[in-house]
Amino acid sequence: MTKAREIKRDKVADLVGLYNESDYVFMVTFDRVNAANMLTFRREMRAAGAQVVVEKNTLQKVALKQLEIDVAAPAFKGQIMSIFTKDPVEVAKLLQKHASAGFAPIGCTDKSNLFTAAHVKRFSEVPSLPVLRSMLLSSLVAVHRKSLGVLSGVHGAVARLLLAYSQKK
Repeated sequence: MTKAREIKRDKVADLVGLYNESDYVFMVTFDRVNAANMLTFRREMRAAGAQVVVEKNTLQKVALKQLEIDVAAPAFKGQIMSIFTKDPVEVAKLLQKHASAGFAPIGCTDKSNLFTAAHVKRFSEVPSLPVLRSMLLSSLVAVHRKSLGVLSGVHGAVARLLLAYSQKK
């Protein structure tokens, strides 16, 4: 086996590992993006927990074929990068932020469905996971506060009743 084939086989194995580790994969075109914008984009994606990979489309398709993820293969035409993530909302928000720099989402896959660029835009409008968690937590706390208010009112009534009863004797 030639050295080039070994390198390609290793790259496909790395891609398969990334596909297995990630819940979502975004396919993004990046025509005419300068180095500074690319560096900023990668840095922000990394901070969001995503991994940006630019690899030959043929190797991407081989990895997809090995994993039997056929829905995403047609998206790999032209200059494409893959963004591997567990949080599609945060990545979609960053893609919308960097759209003016030349990054354009083609779509996203969760390994069984292919979402279009319009879906990716809708992902960006959803609150991020930390915001959703804080909203859920605040609603749970509100319920407990109301319960405590009712209970403290009941305790106060019971205390007044006992006081009145003890004064009656």
